[in-house]
Formats: sequence, structure tokens, C-alpha cells
Amino acid sequence: MDFDINPYSENGQLYIQQIGRNCLEIYGDKGTCVMGMRLKWRGIAIASQIAQGSLTNEYFFDAVIDAFIERGYAPDSFSIEYGRMD
Repeated sequence: MDFDINPYSENGQLYIQQIGRNCLEIYGDKGTCVMGMRLKWRGIAIASQIAQGSLTNEYFFDAVIDAFIERGYAPDSFSIEYGRMD
């Protein structure tokens, strides 16, 4: 596990933001309009939705989870709060 870039750290947050920018550029804003989607790690929010579309946010959150799993973090420590339809 790389503690320099855990989801809470400044570097971890910069990493998540970069993933978000890449996801928006690649995927665009797709899906049902939602408000309040968040990605949580160990029960604490580490990322908020990057677009209105639910599919885009799920794509983003899955990309963040995959990136941290590759760094040795347990997949079951992440959860998605789906928010509500706008």
C-alpha cells in the first residue's frame, strides 16, 4: 500500500481529480441527472460527482476504485452513494 497517495492525502486527491478530468474528456456527460453522488473510502467521502450524468459518475468512481486497487487498497473499503435523481 502506498501511503503517500492514499485517498485522503493531498496527492491522493490530486490523483482522483486527474482521473476525473480524464473520465470527462473520454466519456462525456451521460446518464440520468443526479445530485449528491459520492465515492466513499472507509465510510468517508473522497470524491464527489464530476458531471450531472449518473453513468459518467459511475465510470469515474469505478476508475478511481480500480486505480487504488492497483495500488493495493481493498475493493470492499470503497462504496458509492448514488444520490438522488434531479
